[in-house]
Amino acid sequence: MSWKIDSVGLFYSCGEGMEVYFDPASGDTHLVSEFAAYLIRQIAGKNRPLDSEELISLIATDIEPADLPELIQAIPDILAELTSLDIVAQA
Repeated sequence: MSWKIDSVGLFYSCGEGMEVYFDPASGDTHLVSEFAAYLIRQIAGKNRPLDSEELISLIATDIEPADLPELIQAIPDILAELTSLDIVAQA
C-alpha cells in the first residue's frame, strides 16, 4: 500500500508527545502524536507516494533500534487514523 499527502500543513509542538497539525487543504486542525506528525513529515517530504516498506526504511534511520519494533507495529493504525482525518491518502 502506498501513501501520499496532497498539501503539506503546519505543525506546532505542544510538548508532552503531541503536536497540532493544521491542514491547509481542509482548513482543519488536528491534535496528533509526535510520531504521527513525524510520519506526516516523512510522507510529505518525498513529494511522491511512499509504500509502507519505504516508510519503514526511512524511519529506521531516525528511531532508536529498541523502539523500532513497537513503532513499526503502530504504523498501520496511525496511517488508518490519518486517512480517516483526510490528512493522508492511499495512492
